[in-house]
Amino acid sequence: MKKGDCMKYKNILVFLFLTLILTGCTKIEIKDNLNFEINSEIRPSDLAVNKDEITVLDDNLIDTSTLGEKKVVIKYLVNDKDKYKTVLINIVDTKKPLINCDDTLSTTKGKNIDILKSITIIDNSKEEITPTIEGTYDINKVGNYNIKIIASDSSSNKSEKDIVLSVKNETVKTSGYYVHKEKTYWTGIRFKKDNKVQIDYNLCPGAACGLITESGTFKVKDTTVTLNLTTITDESGKRKQKSNVKCSISSELKIVCDKFTYKWNSKFK
Repeated sequence: MKKGDCMKYKNILVFLFLTLILTGCTKIEIKDNLNFEINSEIRPSDLAVNKDEITVLDDNLIDTSTLGEKKVVIKYLVNDKDKYKTVLINIVDTKKPLINCDDTLSTTKGKNIDILKSITIIDNSKEEITPTIEGTYDINKVGNYNIKIIASDSSSNKSEKDIVLSVKNETVKTSGYYVHKEKTYWTGIRFKKDNKVQIDYNLCPGAACGLITESGTFKVKDTTVTLNLTTITDESGKRKQKSNVKCSISSELKIVCDKFTYKWNSKFK
């Protein structure tokens, strides 16, 4: 090759190189996989392999709220001229619903529980999914029951979660007072830790007027709490005594002892 021809060839290569730089990419390259999850956030530029090398116009979010095929027109710029590329994408739903609930739910013997009320289902389809319960349990019998929560969406995506339903005996609070009030006196029962119990009798309206205190232990069985009182304290001093009082537990906030109703009052510390 002559020297002049060689220079001419180099000039052509330089020209082509500069042209490529100045004009930029002249072709949009589309991805092979055009399946996208329902309600996912995608834009026309996300369909291109070389999205960083081209200028996509009107790059707004694509509506992916319905399943199936959808035509998308990609508008992009080449040499200051608008170009268009029509692409067929497919909206799918392959994700399982998410079951949100505690691993253990509890109720007391004989008290109905709405298990479904404590469960939240989240799904990418944004459809309302009502879960189902698999397994048996008896709220009238104390024990732990293994049950399964099942959630399926309209695309047959299915999730399962094993939880435990614990049916317990009715119990009492070990903070605050259960108080019975009359016009001229009040009585308070305080259940403490380690099965200790204290009963205060305020026999006149004053803050501690005529206060008598009984103390001992308690035991809960089913819906009955038995108070084993062994000590009484009043103005004459402490002395020992023995007496048993049986109370029925109406709820965690109310007990009945000797036909007197005691309601839980958190203001008493």
